[in-house]
Amino acid sequence: LMTINPVLTIDRTKNELIPLPQPDELFYLRRDGVKFDCVLPGSAGKLKASGVCVLSSTRIVFIAKEKTANRADFGSFEIPFGRDVGGLVNPQFKQPIFGANYLQGEVQCAQFGGGTAKASLTFTSGGCDTFLQNFFRVFGEAQLQGQAAPFSAGFRQNPQHTAFVDPNDPSVLYISQPTPSAPPLDTTTTGTQ
Repeated sequence: LMTINPVLTIDRTKNELIPLPQPDELFYLRRDGVKFDCVLPGSAGKLKASGVCVLSSTRIVFIAKEKTANRADFGSFEIPFGRDVGGLVNPQFKQPIFGANYLQGEVQCAQFGGGTAKASLTFTSGGCDTFLQNFFRVFGEAQLQGQAAPFSAGFRQNPQHTAFVDPNDPSVLYISQPTPSAPPLDTTTTGTQ
């Protein structure tokens, strides 16, 4: 199930907000220049912000930059992959003639009386090929297994053989895992710097 304001921490090496790692979760990449939109079920309204998204072996976490969110109670959003956890369904990549490319999909919501939320990530600066290649591979593995995908053994052993470089794509690949700080942050009042 989706989560509004999942627990965040600070990566000690880069001094950036990251999701607090879950057991056996590994991060693939961080993508700046992302606009997030979500229509919540029922009369719960919408969430909108600009920021970064982090792609891991189990989920996508969007982290809003300070003062860009349309609601004071919104700082981050988690979209899990596994079918068994009410994760992302029907992801579609769209390339409109006018406007930026975006990834959209639906995710189950336990908050706001339940139902389905419709979310999209719009890539507002540079290419998005690196993100998409990694996302569709991880998401496909999760669907085959019915749960979140484990980190690919090939990537863990030989990351230099799987990194894709596009000079127009601002994605940052994690070759080593970020080092979270302790304690986790209160994400209802925190955005990225």
